Amino acid sequence: MTPSPVRLPDAASLEALLAKLPADSADADLVPALAAVFPGFDFSMVRVDDDYWRDTRSIIRPDGTRVSELRPWMTAEIAKDAGDVKATWARLKDSDLQITEWRGTSAFVFAPTGPGAADYIQIALGREIEWRAGPVVNPDYRPWGEEELLDPGWPRDKPLPDTARLAGP
Repeated sequence: MTPSPVRLPDAASLEALLAKLPADSADADLVPALAAVFPGFDFSMVRVDDDYWRDTRSIIRPDGTRVSELRPWMTAEIAKDAGDVKATWARLKDSDLQITEWRGTSAFVFAPTGPGAADYIQIALGREIEWRAGPVVNPDYRPWGEEELLDPGWPRDKPLPDTARLAGP
C-alpha cells in the first residue's frame, strides 16, 4: 500500500531536486527522485513536443566568452550609428560575434491525489538548452527595422547541431 502523501511539492523543493539531477539523465531520474522526496505520490511524466524559444539572448565571442545580453548591447550599437539600422548591420555583418538562444520543450509530471477526475497535482517543466544560434546579424539579409536586430527570428529557421549546445537542460 502506498503511504499517504506527507506534503505537496513546492517550488523551492522542486528547484533543489532538479538542481541535483544530472542533465543527461534528468528524464530517467526525475520520477524516482520526486517519489523519494515526496513519498505517497504515484508520479508519471509525459513530454510534450511544443518547441518554444525564450527571448533571452546573449552575445558571445567565438571562444564562448560572453560579451553582453543581446537587447541592451544591440541598442547601444544602433545608437553608435545614430539609429541607422542599415549602417549597424553593415558594420556588424562581418563581425565574428555570435548570438545565443534558449530553446526548449515542455514536460509535465503529475500524480493523482484522490479518486476524482480533478484530484491531481501537475508540475510543468521547461526543458531548456542554450545554443550558439549564429552570427550576431544575418549577413545575407539586411534588416528593415531595429526590431529585426533586437529580436532576430532568422536563427529559428533551422535545427542546430549538438556542437552548438552551450548549456542545459
